[in-house]
Amino acid sequence: MPTPTLTPTPTLEVEKEPYLSDLIVTGAKLRPAFDPDIQHYDAAVEDGTRLVCVIPYTSVEDAAITLNGVPVENGSISHAIMLNNGNNELVVRVVSKDGKTSKVYRINIFLKVLPSPTPTPEKSGNPFFSSVEDLLKENELGSNETKGEVFDDVPQGYWQRSIFASFMTEAL
Repeated sequence: MPTPTLTPTPTLEVEKEPYLSDLIVTGAKLRPAFDPDIQHYDAAVEDGTRLVCVIPYTSVEDAAITLNGVPVENGSISHAIMLNNGNNELVVRVVSKDGKTSKVYRINIFLKVLPSPTPTPEKSGNPFFSSVEDLLKENELGSNETKGEVFDDVPQGYWQRSIFASFMTEAL
């Protein structure tokens, strides 16, 4: 009688759920501090910051990472994200190699609107003037005069013509 051969039972390989093991946002501080189990963050940016990048690190070597839909390599710096005034949401998605499991991390960055200077002439040296006439008056110049040796070689009326020309170009 022949001996039956045993066929090995196939085992299903269970893929680990992908997650981020670390997440860095350049020019910003995450709140709360990064924890792989927390999926929603606020980030405070430094004054003057208008661009941020993300450096994600995954727990699973072959996982795919995207930032706002754009692929990012594990441990590499992402493309630059320009911040708009107000709320900015960054979405980092980690997807397993087989595409069956994923985890999403959301980062909300609020960029406060910086006040614009008011263009009014002052004796305090404010560089903003409401008109060429105010600029000339502030510097006690006539429309065809210059003040100081630096501008002595500039033809008379040049500044008025060039400011007017740039104004007209912008208006069109």
